[in-house]
Amino acid sequence: MAERALRVLVTRPADAAARTVSRLEALGHEPILAPALDIVLQPFSLPARSLQAIAITSASVVPALVAHRATLDGVTIYAVGDQTADKARATGFVDVRAPAAPGGVEVLADHIAGDVNPAGGLIVHIGARDTAGDLTGALFARGFQAERVVAYAAEPVPTLPDEARADIANDRLDAALFHSPRSAAAFFDLIKAEGLSLGERVRFLCLSPAVAAMMPETQERERILVAKTPDEDAMMELLRALDIGEVGDR
Repeated sequence: MAERALRVLVTRPADAAARTVSRLEALGHEPILAPALDIVLQPFSLPARSLQAIAITSASVVPALVAHRATLDGVTIYAVGDQTADKARATGFVDVRAPAAPGGVEVLADHIAGDVNPAGGLIVHIGARDTAGDLTGALFARGFQAERVVAYAAEPVPTLPDEARADIANDRLDAALFHSPRSAAAFFDLIKAEGLSLGERVRFLCLSPAVAAMMPETQERERILVAKTPDEDAMMELLRALDIGEVGDR
């Protein structure tokens, strides 16, 4: 449990934030929800070509897969990480695999290349309209036939929740979690539009250097903390260090 309860802003889309909220509560912290993006599912069709496997790079895509369960029966699903894989399994998909070590699209592409033969058929990346990496390009470079299918769009939300707005305005937050470059950029656009800014109390906990690059240049660099590996376990470790004062007192 936490040494002290921290008020932690969670900027993930609502569907992905539930697990983060549960983890924060289990640690004794107070999560404050402020999703910066809203997940809008889009209908899609799978290619008619021989399908060897699909790849998913976000847990947000999993609800969109349910409509294609019959087609995907027996097809291996490669997930970018354990959280995405766990959500796919919880939805009823059985053959779901993820890299042993966390990483981005290059790590996932290496994992797929080490597991299946490029001659075995098409790999389809089912994901967002706007992506942070090029998985199909990484698979092409490894000799695979690959195709990208758009299953959802992540749209900026129009307003902050009331509790988050009040906490930001009154500088009551201790930390803010940022899981993706796009959600970080959308969040700072949103609070700027509402005439707000995160106060001097707040530490910015970022999943990766690419996320940290989205932090406003006006913020002191020592307040921006980057996870050692691009996964939520490493972000929780940053929070633990903040909790016990290993990253300095405010």
